[in-house]
Amino acid sequence: MKRNRFMARGKLGGCLLLGLAALTLASCARDGFDDETFSSGVTGVTLEAPKVDGITVTPSADGKSQTVTWKVVYGAGGYKVSLYDAAKREKPIVTDSVIDGCTVTLDRKEDTNYIFAIRAMGNEKAGNSESTVTEKAFNTFTPAYMSVPEGDLKEWFEAHPCPADSVGKVLVYDLVPGGNYTLSGVLDFGANTVQLRSIDKAKPANVVLAADANFKTYAGLTLKSLNIDCAAAKDLIVLSKTPDASLQVKSGDYVIKAPIAITSCRIVNVTHRLVYDSDTKYALEQFQIINSVIQIDHQDVVLSFKKTIPINMTFQNSTVYSTSKTGKFFAQIHGTEPGKVTGYAGGSFNFLNSTFCNLAYSKQFINTNTLKGRASLKLYFTKSIFVDCGKGEIMNRLTNGTHNLTALQNTYWYNGAKANEKYDTDVLTTDPGFKDAAGGDFTVSGAEQLANRTGDPRWLPAAE
Repeated sequence: MKRNRFMARGKLGGCLLLGLAALTLASCARDGFDDETFSSGVTGVTLEAPKVDGITVTPSADGKSQTVTWKVVYGAGGYKVSLYDAAKREKPIVTDSVIDGCTVTLDRKEDTNYIFAIRAMGNEKAGNSESTVTEKAFNTFTPAYMSVPEGDLKEWFEAHPCPADSVGKVLVYDLVPGGNYTLSGVLDFGANTVQLRSIDKAKPANVVLAADANFKTYAGLTLKSLNIDCAAAKDLIVLSKTPDASLQVKSGDYVIKAPIAITSCRIVNVTHRLVYDSDTKYALEQFQIINSVIQIDHQDVVLSFKKTIPINMTFQNSTVYSTSKTGKFFAQIHGTEPGKVTGYAGGSFNFLNSTFCNLAYSKQFINTNTLKGRASLKLYFTKSIFVDCGKGEIMNRLTNGTHNLTALQNTYWYNGAKANEKYDTDVLTTDPGFKDAAGGDFTVSGAEQLANRTGDPRWLPAAE
């Protein structure tokens, strides 16, 4: 029987242990396979595949891996297993890996719909033929608190308010994959930490905001796997003007510990503000934009933190771009220095494998009078692309060049030439060659960017 060439095999206490880069394999010698000392007595048959209801999936304590087990098929010569992300079936995570036992440990990512495929292999000595394939679908989404039918979100939540005893918990609401929703006005979650999501990344729910509509909170809020149209609205996310006094710490900041996050979303027609702090002194432990595309009609400050500090701000695997050059700052941050917020030693701004285009073209990318060169703010800029942003000077308002910057293979391109970025010295110096920036297609053609795989990965060819 031919085995996966990446496997390393050895005996330990009567069990056979096998390892693979993204795969940990384990089996016991007497789990039903023919060898010199054991015979199943099953011969000359076409084997049955493992039954779906006999396959179990158990996550590890840290959630980073998952162990799949199944009942033995007597007379089998082993098993072949594959693992797929259902949204990317054409790119298997694991393909036809040979397993000698009845258990396999695989990598696990949150918020993923998985398909585990298994077949029993034939056994030439016993004259047994391989089985058909069994597929088990499972997911790694946090269980939902409630499902929301299509319609007006404001009306639905008025009829189904968040329970009073849920403060401090995360309330997850499932929207219909591919469903159509409106938001007719302000939806105020108050002290409730809420996640609105579609559990099918391939079919995001669609949300259209009316005039004066927004999501308001003074707790955590996550928007996940949604298509959102903000054309008629002034703001998408608003931090409440009247947070609960219990959130205020000695430094005067109202601390929000749960993330304010946009994940796997496509947001279009942001004509004014993506986030607005209502001129209130917040400290956001985590502000995140991850795996998202955000299109701005840049007429206002996109991230308006007039008195707020995002202690840790992360853009990762995302694209943010504007269709207009007339906008103000991309971000205005005038909150407390991270290290001076009571309970925090410092914070970080992280721009990781992301693409930014035409933001604050003739203004400062990040306008701040409290953060430049502060030792308590660490800057991590890695493999990101900035084209026609912030007058070509991204770092100049954040660092004085003496400390706090970790940078790798970023691109700063402005008005058709390498931008005047004096503090980041490990840069790519050529045009990333976007396919159609005006049309929102940031497919990269620049040789340096392709070779180093920089910018939002969605615009790069698949890795070999």
